[in-house]
Amino acid sequence: LAWFRITPSLTYGGVTAIIEAAVLIAASIAMIVWAGSRNSGSVFADPHLAISGWKGVIIGMAVASTALGGPDAVVFLGEESRSARTTIRRALLIGQFSVIGLYLLYSYAVTVAWGPAKMGTFALAPAPGLALIGSIAGRVVVLIVALLILNSSIGVNLAINLTASRMLFDHARAGLLPARLARVHPRWRTPGAALVATVVIEIVTAVVARGLWGATNGFIVCLIGATAGGIFSFIITDVALIVFGRRARTGKPLWMIVVPLISIGLLGLSCYGNFFPIAFPASIG
Repeated sequence: LAWFRITPSLTYGGVTAIIEAAVLIAASIAMIVWAGSRNSGSVFADPHLAISGWKGVIIGMAVASTALGGPDAVVFLGEESRSARTTIRRALLIGQFSVIGLYLLYSYAVTVAWGPAKMGTFALAPAPGLALIGSIAGRVVVLIVALLILNSSIGVNLAINLTASRMLFDHARAGLLPARLARVHPRWRTPGAALVATVVIEIVTAVVARGLWGATNGFIVCLIGATAGGIFSFIITDVALIVFGRRARTGKPLWMIVVPLISIGLLGLSCYGNFFPIAFPASIG
């Protein structure tokens, strides 16, 4: 999909995302209703419900921050968009707030449905969300949701390949990477060479990680490496925003200095909670 024009990729991603979001919302509402008296606002305010209290909350912050990072992918499509300055800004805001809303709704639903006092077993279950849906709606619905989850994995990989390849393409065009990565497919007008390089990097990384640490530990190393990369990229972006705000003299200290500094502090706290004390093989990531 990523090899061909950008339109088929975005159409596939948009249509399947709408279907997945609709099913997610319906499942969340069903779980909230099913939870009955277990519904409580305390799950938003009581850190003692998390494993290890505040440390558990801090560890969860890292996973949540990287999971919320997807909408920024639209920035990489600026050159291929009409009225990019308006379109990209609107897409970024709609995408970000939609993701936040979906995460809040679903995480609340599964928490109260499972039982806030029993979330320790939630972490140990192989597929707790599917288990809850199975209890409420049966195996047929579980199968449908499972297929949508698999499809979402394809969608995530497609989005990553679209954005990563365009980053390589742009860096090559700027002279920071080999010039051949800046080649554009003569028919589809996509960065074909950068797309191939992206897939090769992914395959080599996966194969090497499995060879060094085995399937399970290799997966953990890659997962944590990606999480750390996401966090550090957010920190770099925050720093860049502060520098840009000072140079451009935007006169917006709240958004250009205060908010990025708060973000850096929270991300630093998340790094500390996740990567200390050092443990192997996870910390290799």
